[in-house]
Formats: sequence, structure tokens, C-alpha cells
Amino acid sequence: LRLMDAKSLRREQLVIALSFRIGGLIHSCRRSTAYKAFKRDYKRLSEARNFAYLLRNGASACDSSEAIEFSRKAIQIFRKTGDEYGQLTTLNNLGVFEANEDKFDRAYKHFSYALNGLHSYGLIHIEEALVNKGICAMSLNDLDEAESILRRCLTLASDNVPRYYAAQSLAAVHSLRGDTKKCLNLLSTAFKSATRIGILPHLQRYILNSALIADLCAPKSKLAYQFLE
Repeated sequence: LRLMDAKSLRREQLVIALSFRIGGLIHSCRRSTAYKAFKRDYKRLSEARNFAYLLRNGASACDSSEAIEFSRKAIQIFRKTGDEYGQLTTLNNLGVFEANEDKFDRAYKHFSYALNGLHSYGLIHIEEALVNKGICAMSLNDLDEAESILRRCLTLASDNVPRYYAAQSLAAVHSLRGDTKKCLNLLSTAFKSATRIGILPHLQRYILNSALIADLCAPKSKLAYQFLE
């Protein structure tokens, strides 16, 4: 589908269509196609009033350095237009891209700022930001803070992807503390529900991460092999 051939559509409608297409391609493991679609058409939509949302979504198809660049451009536009929701959700994404570059201090600040404002925009955004902030705190070796954040997410979250990642990350915290029993028990319990994840890249990443944590925590345990079967 060549979205830009639809001349009857307004630019704003094309931004929405292309943004959804990018998300769908990423979730169906076609990241390179999503990247090509974004890079091919985004400049021609730069005059659209909702262009910053295309930059926000398109950044997820890019590598970390380019994703950071597009996210910052989106945030600048959101600030000029007074779009708090766009700014906060993009800051959360920017934190992920910064963390991928091992800039954990900067990422932690982004997640914290986003969390402070996202309470007005629905629980799902809070769940995502909490998981991101908890993992970032763990990466900064602040295990007490990480556990507190991840437990808060588990209390708030419904049976969804952020909840699965929160449980998995909390198991990693237990592993780093040397509490093998808590780690393996939580991994095993959470895995039974997490297999219902319907988005293949998330499910694949969850399985691999669970196996890795189990193997690092207890190399002689058969749990890692069970996850991969």
C-alpha cells in the first residue's frame, strides 16, 4: 500500500494512517519495512498539524541514535503546540532509546518526568513508564528503588504486557540479590500467564529474557530449558 498515492486524503489523515501502518509492521516483525515506509514519506508530511506524532511513532522503527533525534524533534513540536500528552508519551519513548545507548541517568529522568504527568491519560501509559523506570533503576544498581517501582506496577497493572515485564524484571532484581528461590518462583509463575502475549516480538523477547535470567540465577536449573521448549 502506497499511502502517499491517496491524494484525496488530507495530510493529517495520512499521518494517522502511516503511523498506524508503522506500528502494525513493527508488531508483525517487519521493522525494516516500517523504517522504509517512515523514511520514504515523513518529510512530505511535515506540514501536517499532527506531524509530531508521526515522528514519535516512526522513531520506534529506527536505531537508537536516529530514534533519539526524531523523538527530540517531536518533543520540540509538542512543546510549541502545548500538547502535553504527546510530549509525555514521547519522553517515555525517548527514555527507552537513551537506555539502549546506556545513558541510564538521562533515561531515568525522562521516565520520572513522564510518570509525573501521565496520570491524567490512562493507566496503560503509567504501567509502561513504571516498568521502564524500574528496569532503569535496576540498571543503575538501585535495587531497592527498582523493587519498589516494579511492585507498584504489579499492583496497578492488569493482565497485560507491562505486568509480565514488571514480574520478569522483579525476578531479575531477586537474582541480583542472590535470592535464587524468589527469582525462579516468580519467573515460573509469571511465565504461565505471559505465554498469552499476542504480539510475537514481545513474546519472543519475554521467553529469551526469562531463560537468560533463570540460567544466570541458577545455571544448573532446568527452568531455562523449559522456557525455550
